[in-house]
Amino acid sequence: METLVYLIIFAILSVTIVNVLVTTMRSFAEARTSRALALSGIVLERAARETRAALSIDTAGSILDSHPGKLKLNSTDDSGNPKTLEFYLESGVVKLKEDSVVSGALTSSYLEITNLVFRSASSSHGAVVKMELSARDQRDRYARVKNFNTSVVLRGGY
Repeated sequence: METLVYLIIFAILSVTIVNVLVTTMRSFAEARTSRALALSGIVLERAARETRAALSIDTAGSILDSHPGKLKLNSTDDSGNPKTLEFYLESGVVKLKEDSVVSGALTSSYLEITNLVFRSASSSHGAVVKMELSARDQRDRYARVKNFNTSVVLRGGY
């Protein structure tokens, strides 16, 4: 009888410990996914910062109003020399080219960009670029998508 009581106590403790471990693992995965999706917004912040500092948009070299979009900017480096910057999507990863040389990926390989669209509007006072980005963490079992949007006025448009 005493052995049976000990077995029941052991079984209850075992189930409780396994339940705590499973809950902890789920919480960790949830936090990892939330962090990865939040970090994908940094891509849009970088593109916005570079666009704000740009002199003009190379509309001939850009793909606007459709996915996958490409934004080619005419800018200057710290010394005032002309340079071009290109934000584009390749295999679900946002990449950056500086003067036709690939600087690298701006998103990690486990983060899939499902939508990247650049829209441009201009007037006699300057140009505005609207950016849309949707990201999905490939490790997320719920396949959630996070959407980011921003609009930027080029410095020549102030």
